[in-house]
Amino acid sequence: DNVTRRITEIDKVMGSKPQAALWSSVGVTVMWDDHDWLGDESRGEGIGREAALESYRLAFPYHGPLPASLNDAYSGQKELPPYHAFTVGTVRFIISDLRSESSDKHIYSEEQKQWLFQEIAGASSFDFVVWVTPSPWIGPYKKDDTWWGHPEDRSELSDFITSTIGGTGGAQNLIAISSDAHMLGFDDGRNSYYGTAKENETSTSEIFSFPVLQS
Repeated sequence: DNVTRRITEIDKVMGSKPQAALWSSVGVTVMWDDHDWLGDESRGEGIGREAALESYRLAFPYHGPLPASLNDAYSGQKELPPYHAFTVGTVRFIISDLRSESSDKHIYSEEQKQWLFQEIAGASSFDFVVWVTPSPWIGPYKKDDTWWGHPEDRSELSDFITSTIGGTGGAQNLIAISSDAHMLGFDDGRNSYYGTAKENETSTSEIFSFPVLQS
């Protein structure tokens, strides 16, 4: 719960020689997962929450108003969840914050969910949409702090993606970049569908969804 210490540690990483050579030569956007949020498998509430949000705002300033700042639901809050989106050329990048608003019941807030749905609904306006999901998407249910442990949220989002981007008239231009699975991998979309049809008799091998780059 110390902003100065957090900034010092961020500077240590960003300023190290091999890291600095990378950061100074490529475009960078940053989003935390548990270890750089409040610790291993940490969720939205805990000691250091406000310090974490403040340190993010200071270390990684966003080029425009954060989406949360435009939502009346966050009125009066000093520090805001930093989920955001931006466009480079004809590519839309959507960056989810799956830590600062997560709980045992949901991986994000209702406000962030509606924002994400709105972003996805506008996919046809771009050549490609890159969705950054810090928590891993693909994997069987188990009780934890990732999408795996929030099957209702994952199913709802999966069906929404399938019915908009992935539908017969959809843009089919979404790719996800996922992290925190402690491995590298690629799925072409044949294992990324987790909607309601998966719970019925439909074979999941017949339902292609969006490809996933696992980092």
